[in-house]
Amino acid sequence: MKFKINAIQIEINTDKGLFGQKVCFENGLNIIRAENTSGKSTLINSIIYALGFERLLGNRKGYASLKPVLKTGGAFKDLEFSVLESNISLEIENAKSEGITIKRAIIGTGDTDLITTYKGRTITFQDHEVSKDYYYVNREGSAQRQAGFHSFLANFLDLELPFVSRFSGNDVPLYLECIIPLMFIEQIRGWTGVQATIPKNYGIQNVNKNAIEFLLDLDAQKIKKQHEELEFEHEKIKGQWISLRQQFNFCGKKIGAVVSNYPEKPQGVLNIIDLPKLIINTDDKEISIEIYLRSLRERLSELLKVPKNDGQDKDYNQIESQIIKYENTLIVLKGKLKELNTNLVMEQNTIDSLSEQVNTLEKEIKRYTDLKRLLEMGAEFLDITKNHCPTCKQTIDGSLVNGIGNPMPIDDNIAFLTSQKNAINLLMSTNTRNSDIINARKTNIETEIKKIKSNLISLQRDSISANDISEYEIRKKIAIEEEIHEVETVINSFDELIEKLKDLSKVYDSFLKKKASMPVGYFSLKDEKKLEFFKNAVRNLLIEFGYRSTLADKIELSKDNYQPVCNEEGFELALDASATDNVRIVWAYTVALMLVSANYLTNHLGIAILDEPEQQRMKEASSEQLYISLSALKQNGFQSIIATSEDKNTLKMKLKGIDCQILEFGDEVIKPKNLWMHK
Repeated sequence: MKFKINAIQIEINTDKGLFGQKVCFENGLNIIRAENTSGKSTLINSIIYALGFERLLGNRKGYASLKPVLKTGGAFKDLEFSVLESNISLEIENAKSEGITIKRAIIGTGDTDLITTYKGRTITFQDHEVSKDYYYVNREGSAQRQAGFHSFLANFLDLELPFVSRFSGNDVPLYLECIIPLMFIEQIRGWTGVQATIPKNYGIQNVNKNAIEFLLDLDAQKIKKQHEELEFEHEKIKGQWISLRQQFNFCGKKIGAVVSNYPEKPQGVLNIIDLPKLIINTDDKEISIEIYLRSLRERLSELLKVPKNDGQDKDYNQIESQIIKYENTLIVLKGKLKELNTNLVMEQNTIDSLSEQVNTLEKEIKRYTDLKRLLEMGAEFLDITKNHCPTCKQTIDGSLVNGIGNPMPIDDNIAFLTSQKNAINLLMSTNTRNSDIINARKTNIETEIKKIKSNLISLQRDSISANDISEYEIRKKIAIEEEIHEVETVINSFDELIEKLKDLSKVYDSFLKKKASMPVGYFSLKDEKKLEFFKNAVRNLLIEFGYRSTLADKIELSKDNYQPVCNEEGFELALDASATDNVRIVWAYTVALMLVSANYLTNHLGIAILDEPEQQRMKEASSEQLYISLSALKQNGFQSIIATSEDKNTLKMKLKGIDCQILEFGDEVIKPKNLWMHK
């Protein structure tokens, strides 16, 4: 048991003296019995208020949720009184048997959102030599900050509240106020259905589902979180993979090279043959960057072997011949450049056309998918083909056909369209690759044209210069040396990127291993056992409590929110149950949660508070079985507190032989101090 209520003390300072009540609770079943309108709910609501959960009583903050007798005034027998000051003290224990006392003002000089805690049992032991601390509720941070009371209470109860998503996008703790309604059933809204008072005003996504999963300590929450983290990691790796590809391409473009063999998708193991390579086009041939570098070094070596002029006259004829050769080469290169530009435009037009076809096919796939859904829902056949082929746009008669006049089934249409889309995407990737190659060739030719123009200028200067030193020969050597340096720099950068790719591949391999070790479904095997036990417990308890609206063996738990549903129709039991059976559903659900906790490790607090469970004039046998079920949980260390206005003698007969504490208040719960139940 994580949570036990030892005692509550209500102190109301009035113009007629001190009123209120002091009640001590035991382990197991505690039954508060009093007549109607006698103050039973005042006692229950005071417990809820002291813990800062008053929104459970009607989504109202502060003392607005409490009865007038605690705020303004009331009467005891014929004695009327007015409230001057009032407060509530609640003594509780955690699983370590550590006791604290919580005190909260109702009417008085203090702020009602201020809670004082005393480290010790100041109600049952009257130990006033204890330290005290102050906390706040109903303010921003009360569930997360150190000074927030619900943050303190969660720590005291050793609850590690998970962070859950809100509709606004940010994550917040699963507030205690979202969990308590599964154990505290208040009188007004609590009996309208299971999970009825779980608050929605915090904007938490799937709050009912999250609350049950936490209370039962299902691995589903952790599995979901792990799946989300893995998906985030996967997206991060894919982003880094694409970013590396862009870096590889940028590296190659510096020298007009194309990256070949880059893996389209992340891979966990990269062998040498899987690694990207730099390819450069020269003399209309594609060669590796290493071969190209070797050829540059050989050309430089040949130039360095050419002997100096040694005073001989320039060969002006040779210079003129070289000029003509370069001019002719320039004409050819400009022609190739024009051709490449034309090809580039054609490739881009093809890519744009293919992209448009893909978009059209995607729309058609959605249309056929919607048609399939409509037909499954019972609609008559609808023709949405609009008499044209989504791929080639050619007019056709009727639907896509499988033989003359024999329309293909919708699933075949969807499969056909999907295969067409995949084929076009493959074509588009080929055209994109071709476009990259053309761009690289274009860059190489533009660079070559620039070199030739520079060489022509040097040759023209040599042709009119009497100087024996050839500017052209010097420029040619310098240009090759600079290109060698540039290629070497690119190769070094490329090798560094290769190492980064290998490292990222190892990260992806680790990701794949983690993914493989994860459960395939949403639930772990332990979760499945817990939920099966929970479902059977609900079924059995409903039978014991006299439920008749649905056969028990047809009851399942919804995977959306874990509410009981009929497995034949899938609707909530409450929608087709009588008023009394709806109450029985709440009984069974509340007790079943405790039974799961008695047999498995959960985050259940080990307590249940039920205010007036005998709604709708329940049959006597039903509530007797409820008392028996709750009393039996005492052996598991669980505590339950029930407030009832059932006839005193009838209740006594029901409780015969049942281990419980009966707290009889008669006509009044709030009394002068000398009449309090416990002194």
